[in-house]
Amino acid sequence: MMKKALGKCGSTEVAPVGGVNDAHPRSGEMELLQRNRCFRLHHRRLNGFPDMLRCCHKGTVPAARNGRVCCGRMLRNSFIAFCSCLSGFAFSQDAPQHRLRVLAVGDQPPFKQEVREGVRYEIAPPADMVPPRTLLIPFPLKQGEEKQKQDMQLRLRLGQPSTPLVMPAPETRRVALNSDHSGKWLDIPLSTGDASLAIVWRKGPKWTAANTIILPDGAASRAEGNLHFSNVSAYPVGLEIEKEKIRLNPGMSYTRKLPSDRMTPLQVSYLLADGTNRLCHSAALEPCRGSYRRLVIYSADGNRPRNPVKVLQLEEPSNAPEPTPTPVTAAANVAPASR
Repeated sequence: MMKKALGKCGSTEVAPVGGVNDAHPRSGEMELLQRNRCFRLHHRRLNGFPDMLRCCHKGTVPAARNGRVCCGRMLRNSFIAFCSCLSGFAFSQDAPQHRLRVLAVGDQPPFKQEVREGVRYEIAPPADMVPPRTLLIPFPLKQGEEKQKQDMQLRLRLGQPSTPLVMPAPETRRVALNSDHSGKWLDIPLSTGDASLAIVWRKGPKWTAANTIILPDGAASRAEGNLHFSNVSAYPVGLEIEKEKIRLNPGMSYTRKLPSDRMTPLQVSYLLADGTNRLCHSAALEPCRGSYRRLVIYSADGNRPRNPVKVLQLEEPSNAPEPTPTPVTAAANVAPASR
């Protein structure tokens, strides 16, 4: 018994050669016509592309004929979309890009709960006691250009750097950080490089007003083994790294490289008005392969906290590529020497 199969060529179904059906005496002729029609359609697709575009431009190609869907309209739309992508790509290449991250530091609000029907429920803190959860950043526009795009968004969590936001660098080198529930919040400058990290902390008892410092966050800052210090507290701090002692005033930052072959002892103290030092952080830093560290010294919340200065320590992956593993060569089998 001869098996019958169907093949496809374009959008027309064609029976294979030799597949003659006894129930239809003229099936052989129909099959030949179908093959010739498929060949003409394939030849026209390969050699008649300019003619097809001209027909699409004039609108003379019908939408469907003899069961075959015409792709004229699809080709025209694809061509327009392709040109739009090229123009958008050229625009993105002309405008320099900038990478922005935001880090909010401070203490979490006091935990409160209530009991309803024998079940304890956490009470959400007031909106002004935490930083805005969502920041709205207007899309940078050129001078004289009207706003046509939606605001960009950044998710913000206390004590965690936000996801990087890559955007066209504004001509003014400034960016507005607006709250999703209270409107305008901060207006910050950008660093001179291609990436910025904005460290923000609240000004006063509420997060409705905040201070900020801008740090470079490019590839050199995210190099493996870097150790960054930023003092956003109200006290001068003293850093003791191995045998090195450094004074860091409020609003200042300091960066150094950690050794890769040994642990590094670290002590952070804050200086009081009477000249005394009080230790607030002590650690032994291990070599950080594939990562870098950042320490942010900030003021604790409350009227008279027991420790007025706290330290936030972060470890993030560096921009260095993963080290290539050394191939292990197996020992060759050596035949015993003949005696």
